[in-house]
Amino acid sequence: MKALVVDGYNAACKIPYVRALMDKDLKAARDGVSRLAEDYSRRKGGFARVMVVFDGRNEYRHPFDHCDRKKRFSRTGEGDAEVISAVRSLSKKYNVEVVSDDNFVRNNARAYNARPVSVREFAGASGSGGGDRSARKTLPSGAAKTQPDKITTQAAKAINDELKRYWNI
Repeated sequence: MKALVVDGYNAACKIPYVRALMDKDLKAARDGVSRLAEDYSRRKGGFARVMVVFDGRNEYRHPFDHCDRKKRFSRTGEGDAEVISAVRSLSKKYNVEVVSDDNFVRNNARAYNARPVSVREFAGASGSGGGDRSARKTLPSGAAKTQPDKITTQAAKAINDELKRYWNI
C-alpha cells in the first residue's frame, strides 16, 4: 500500500488557481490542495493514507490540529521538517510519495525511499492540470525522455535555463 504526503503551501503556490485563492481565502486554498490530494489518490489508486502538511504559526495552532489524519500544521518555521517527519513515520508501513518542488524536502524524502512527485505532475494527475493552461510549459527537449534521477548534463542545463526564464532571473 501507498501513502501520499503533500507539502501544502509549496503546492498551493505553484498551482495558479490555488495561488489566486490564497490572496482571498487561505482556508479555501488549503481545502483546494486537500481536494487535489484526494483526487490524485483516487486517480492513481492504491493509497491507504493521504496527508497534506501546511506550514503553521504557533499563535494560530489549535490544540486539536494533530487530530486530523489528513491535515497537519507545523510549528512556525518547521514546515519542511514536518513534511519529512510525516514521510519518515509513514515510510515504516507504506511506500510513500511526497509532493513538493522543494529540493530539501525531495532529497530528504529520498532517504526514506519515498518517491518525489513534482507539483506539476500532482496537479496534472489530480485532474486540475494546474488550473491555468497559459501557465503550463513544456519540458525542454531531452528532459522528459530520461529518468528523473538520471538526467543528462544537457537536459539539466535546459531545465535550469527554462526555470531561470520562468522565474525571470
